[in-house]
Amino acid sequence: MAETSTLRDRRRHQTEREIQRAAVSLAIEQGYCALTTDLIATRAGISLRTFFNYYPNKDAALVGPFTPISEESKQLFREATGTLIDDLFDVVARQLAAKSLDRELISMIGELLETSPELLAIYHAPLEKVHNDLVALAQERAPSEDLHALHLLAHTVTYAVSTAFHRWATDDAMTQDQLVVQARSYVDRLGLLLKS
Repeated sequence: MAETSTLRDRRRHQTEREIQRAAVSLAIEQGYCALTTDLIATRAGISLRTFFNYYPNKDAALVGPFTPISEESKQLFREATGTLIDDLFDVVARQLAAKSLDRELISMIGELLETSPELLAIYHAPLEKVHNDLVALAQERAPSEDLHALHLLAHTVTYAVSTAFHRWATDDAMTQDQLVVQARSYVDRLGLLLKS
């Protein structure tokens, strides 16, 4: 029974990815304003009804599926004893490890954002959800800390990961496992800059 569920999950994930790829490629070719759910469904080789089984609109298809931080990962954070920033990066690392990332698709998204920077807001919305989860977790660990400082810390983590994604998308030698390591190194460099 579990194998059937896993196969079903893999098929669902593959269809989500095919729809997203169709949406992004069409937005690059024809522009965001010309993009419609009908065009995306046709390019993906599915019915419009099937499209809406996966995504509510074209913006959601452009962004792709969002995977929230799991309760298991949150619990592991609560039980961790490392530094706050290291444990927050561990949360992000577990979230990324659960995903099968598509380097070509992420590179296409980068290309789309270069030509249509107005779409940055829709791509940042999922990052904002992760940010809010990280702030909530940091508050649990450091309840007396200034909330603005915790927001800044969470923004630093999410922005570092986003920056590492840009590098990963264009560097074939960089593995998915190295994403969070690279992001963490950016934060270490920032720390050195703040001390200089």
